[in-house]
Amino acid sequence: MNENLDDETPLDPAEMLALVKRSQLDTARRAATLIPWILITWGVAWLIGFGLLWLAYGPGVIGETVAWVVFAVLMILGVVASAILGTRATRGTRDTKAENMAGLLFGLACMAGFISVGVLGYALAKAGMSFEVGALYYPSMYGLIIGVTYLFGGATWRTPYPAYVGGWLIVVSLVAPFVPFPLHYLVFSIAGGGAFLVAGIIFAAWSWKRAK
Repeated sequence: MNENLDDETPLDPAEMLALVKRSQLDTARRAATLIPWILITWGVAWLIGFGLLWLAYGPGVIGETVAWVVFAVLMILGVVASAILGTRATRGTRDTKAENMAGLLFGLACMAGFISVGVLGYALAKAGMSFEVGALYYPSMYGLIIGVTYLFGGATWRTPYPAYVGGWLIVVSLVAPFVPFPLHYLVFSIAGGGAFLVAGIIFAAWSWKRAK
């Protein structure tokens, strides 16, 4: 009977603080393990996806339909993987209603940004925007939104590496429209996808070193 009572004795403040710190450390380690995969997933998607678009409209070695289908599939996979891994990475970091609301509003703001780009692009197309101009507009605008998202992601994940990627993607998205069609696809493929891959590798090395 006494043993049961002892088992139910509340932890003292020092033990509670140690338990909280262990929980926070476990969450940080989980995030450090998963976030590199988010970056690498997008790196592969951009490198291959935009690379195929350049191959279709540049050398013309593959069909345009095939390039767009593969590109769309890669982007969808990137979104799904980011959503799943991002949720797992941040699980346990939002313990209050205010933080949960902030996370929800952040996600809705990103979604609103993507939808707005599509609606505005549709309006511009109806107003006479050519295919070549649209090919410059869409990836640049989506790149800007993703860049801003990663800037805020650095604060959410409490590490500067996503913010570095976000800043670089903003630069790439502003420079690429000045490159003639379809060479701008190579800019997004190499400079954009390459940045994701390099950041993912650096982040993975940093998290591995931190876990030692």
